[in-house]
Amino acid sequence: MNNYDFYPSAGSILNGKYEVVDIKATGGGAIVLICIELNTQRKMAIKRFMPDKLTKNLEKKAIEETRLNIQSEYLTIAEDHFYDNGFLNTVMQFVEGNTLREILDTQDRVGEI
Repeated sequence: MNNYDFYPSAGSILNGKYEVVDIKATGGGAIVLICIELNTQRKMAIKRFMPDKLTKNLEKKAIEETRLNIQSEYLTIAEDHFYDNGFLNTVMQFVEGNTLREILDTQDRVGEI
């Protein structure tokens, strides 16, 4: 795996229907991409899992979580999952706001437990 494959550039098309706008966040096991769904022009978030961190068990859980969210009457964030160049991607509605990391970085620390 090289970084070019895993970190798509702006304008790249994933799964034939999502245009990459930017990388929103990176973490220990995945990145979050901001994309535009080409058919609807909706802003979406795509979580792309790093293959060296994606165990078979985690892969199964991520896919099942996506399926349950799609089927739920209450949770409507997850919309799809697909593989692109061998990478598992989950598609979610994009919600404006700060990442959890940004929120934690700006909070005062209460103290050690």
